[in-house]
Amino acid sequence: MLWSKTTAVASPTLAAAGDLIIAVTHYYSSYIYGFDRTTGELARDGGAISTTAQASGGATVAGGRIYVHSWEKGIRVFAPPT
Repeated sequence: MLWSKTTAVASPTLAAAGDLIIAVTHYYSSYIYGFDRTTGELARDGGAISTTAQASGGATVAGGRIYVHSWEKGIRVFAPPT
């Protein structure tokens, strides 16, 4: 194993975006994080996707953007850090 991370909730969904591993947590509120794919260090705390509803799926990466759907907000779009 190269690295591991403990997350606040079980079973976050994951996606790859360049040198980042994007983790989307699913619980009563949903958050997005970016971890360096080689070291596992937190590279970006994207904050809350929603504080009152769960993200309804994982992150999708396309065209340099990160797309996440939440039950209350519809589709949210994030840019990875530069």
